Amino acid sequence: MQLPHGQVMWPAFWMLGANCIDNGGDTEWPQCGEIDIMELYGTKSDAVAEANIHFAGLDGNHQQMGAIPFMLSKGKFADAFHVFEIEWDERQIAWKIDGQVYATANIASEDKSEFHRPFFILLNIAVGGSWAGRPDASTQFPQFMYVDWVRVYQRKNS
Repeated sequence: MQLPHGQVMWPAFWMLGANCIDNGGDTEWPQCGEIDIMELYGTKSDAVAEANIHFAGLDGNHQQMGAIPFMLSKGKFADAFHVFEIEWDERQIAWKIDGQVYATANIASEDKSEFHRPFFILLNIAVGGSWAGRPDASTQFPQFMYVDWVRVYQRKNS
């Protein structure tokens, strides 16, 4: 993916639980779970992408891993294509950018049951909002998020 840049741009590559009420399911967020494979906030830095998970704690309230940043050594994510990925199994989710692991989350505990059910993929660009701010004179339009490919693999049990 090659990402948009600048004030208020908020591109995301993420997943929601397939049972999410917003997808015709019967489960409210955060009980359906959310995996942020990549989020970038132009108000923070165009060279920093973040990983996160959202879920319901044992008390039913919103919990999260907390955003973990990955900063490019030079340039910004709009300069070139980058590979964003997760490896997800019954024990953990690991985030990679361009093959480099930069975050992991243990999902083996009882409070992370959301991550042991089917999910679906979303790719989007939000403009503004409570996390990204409001457009101003520095905001450049049009903006684009280029996606060359999306692949999903399942490891065979041996």
